[in-house]
Amino acid sequence: MNSCIFCQENRFHNNFRVGFSLSESLVYENEHIFITPDLCPLVPGHLLIASQKHYNSFAGAPIEVQNALQKAMEYIYSNLCYRKITWFEHGAVFPGKGGASIDHAHLHVLPYNFPIQQEVEVDNKYSKKVQFSKDIFYDLAKKQPYLWISNGFDSSNLYYVDNLPRQYLRDIVMRLQGSRIYDWENSFMEETSIRKYRKTLEMIFMR
Repeated sequence: MNSCIFCQENRFHNNFRVGFSLSESLVYENEHIFITPDLCPLVPGHLLIASQKHYNSFAGAPIEVQNALQKAMEYIYSNLCYRKITWFEHGAVFPGKGGASIDHAHLHVLPYNFPIQQEVEVDNKYSKKVQFSKDIFYDLAKKQPYLWISNGFDSSNLYYVDNLPRQYLRDIVMRLQGSRIYDWENSFMEETSIRKYRKTLEMIFMR
């Protein structure tokens, strides 16, 4: 039985448990990807871009899915008025690796600039840092879990990692805000998360 929460048969089940409808859970979709508010937002406006089909990471997805990811980012910039942005992916590549808690390709998008890369480099839990390129990205899909972090289209880096703590980058973002409450599985039904989710809906649907 497939238990992946981003696969079609289970998608938005947790949203419905909290009381959000399909129209409140789906921002945008095409045949390759969909955009949804993060159910346990790190900040108001926190979105996820996920692949329609199951791939362990975006590096391991077909080129048409990667191209659709780029178009989804452009949609967010153009239609949702996110002027500042940070995005990141735990690139699992192999199940349970790279700090991912869900082995289904999904990219986190935050409408703020967070110095995540600086924190990752201070922690020094990676073996190599490289500037993003499509060739390197494709190569990672075969052999190496990664973190993909960017503060916009002009600054995008890949960090080679292995056994990171689960939800490692979520932890960093909350640390930067003075909080250690980052685990979505334990927090998505709490009032604080629901309030941030509703604020996200206001930001994207009622602007």
